[in-house]
Amino acid sequence: MSYLAAAADTAAQAVARAVKLTCGPRAQLGDRISQGRNSRVYSVTVGGRTEFAAKLYAKPSSGQADRLLAEFNALQFLWRNGVRDVPEPVASDSSVPIGIYRWVEGSRIPSEAVGWPEVDAACRFLAQLTSIRSAPGAEGLLPAAEACFSLNAVIESVRGRLARFSGMKAGSAVYRECLLFLKDNIAPALETAAPWAFEMAEAAGLDTQAPLPLEQRTLSPSDFGFHNALRRPNGAIVFLDFEYFGWDDPAKLVADTLLHPAMDLPHNLKARFHAGLLRSLPSPDRLKAVVPIVYPLFGIKWSLILLNEFLKEGLVRREYAGGGEVEAGLLPAQLHKSKSMLTTAMAAHDRFPYN
Repeated sequence: MSYLAAAADTAAQAVARAVKLTCGPRAQLGDRISQGRNSRVYSVTVGGRTEFAAKLYAKPSSGQADRLLAEFNALQFLWRNGVRDVPEPVASDSSVPIGIYRWVEGSRIPSEAVGWPEVDAACRFLAQLTSIRSAPGAEGLLPAAEACFSLNAVIESVRGRLARFSGMKAGSAVYRECLLFLKDNIAPALETAAPWAFEMAEAAGLDTQAPLPLEQRTLSPSDFGFHNALRRPNGAIVFLDFEYFGWDDPAKLVADTLLHPAMDLPHNLKARFHAGLLRSLPSPDRLKAVVPIVYPLFGIKWSLILLNEFLKEGLVRREYAGGGEVEAGLLPAQLHKSKSMLTTAMAAHDRFPYN
């Protein structure tokens, strides 16, 4: 048995113990039901009926965000304020770390099953998050993961992502190809996109350095899309995964969601989503001006995120979530996706696709 497989078995035992403590002695740990990049989720039965979901999180290392704390606090806040199209938080144990959530009966929503009703439901959900920005407890919520409240912060965030690859070694052929892509394509793309963004922002009369005022910010899941959703038997949609939840610039929320690799939707649906958010989120006139400016920058950032598995910590997280070594073709596949994303990002210089 590999080290990772043994670690997965040990974690499952810890989950089983935590489940009995939080859900009662009759609770039984059921099947593994999902395989994310950072966590593992199990069903929990009580008296032969599935009642809860147990989510096992990777323990945060020094300097990393506590994903259990972020998600559990986010869902508690949402439930206190009447948001019901998210899982209900039940209990948590930071020593494992594990979160227990009320079971959501539903099925995954493949991209081909997404239409106007689903897109409109997503827009309504994000509008609801905006509507509770002033609710009690909102002031205590933290910024979303890698939140950016100015254009300068966006560019620094992308530069920080690129800097993570500075120590990567040129081992196998795919690593050498990745290093060449970083050097010959991504780095030059950023050096083109950054001054272009400043120029466009200044022409639009936007402040590139002052932090976005609080009244123009929104609450964001920061990893939003139908890849993190379930359709209930009655057709209602429940949105999942709030590990990165917090305050953010609405422009980042829009650009991130449009660019998300898992949001594999046709152009007309993404255009409807973009238009819906312009109506739903704070300061629509500002949003209309800013999203096309930051869109190429976030595209470059996504291109770098797709290369995470080339970094040791990214590969370890993927192996942890999967309970074993990743498939052999993962790195070439991620590199291919990264190249495609960069093409999308740079094409938006000439024409933002959703105006």
